[in-house]
Amino acid sequence: MTDQARRGEAAPRAPLSSSSMRLPVRVRTQAEFVLAKFCREQIAPAVADQVRLEYEVHGLTAILVERRPPWPSQTPDEEWQRIPIARFRFTVDSARWTLDWPDRDDRWHRYEFTGAKTLAGLLREVDRDPTGIFWG
Repeated sequence: MTDQARRGEAAPRAPLSSSSMRLPVRVRTQAEFVLAKFCREQIAPAVADQVRLEYEVHGLTAILVERRPPWPSQTPDEEWQRIPIARFRFTVDSARWTLDWPDRDDRWHRYEFTGAKTLAGLLREVDRDPTGIFWG
């Protein structure tokens, strides 16, 4: 038994990594609703066979992804290309979202040009894209 345990003190804990943490259920449900709606509204049905907008949720992050068929296509079953558009990170302590953009090497950088802190507000900023770093 450690001295801390004998004194009734809790042992120091290692900080939790964001990869091992999960979005709170309410936050995840709301995020998936907002992201799914955004993805549905961005792509016209006439081009749905040429481009898709999807999202992925991992731990405390959600990634907005554009999918395109391979070019030139060899078979209809080929995996579509995955192009990351934006990453949204949730901070549990502040209950706020932040926005990141990918560079050409798929390294992520903080997007600092908005005061929005909600996922819906950050999605509006991605859609507006005043700097051209999300949609080109």
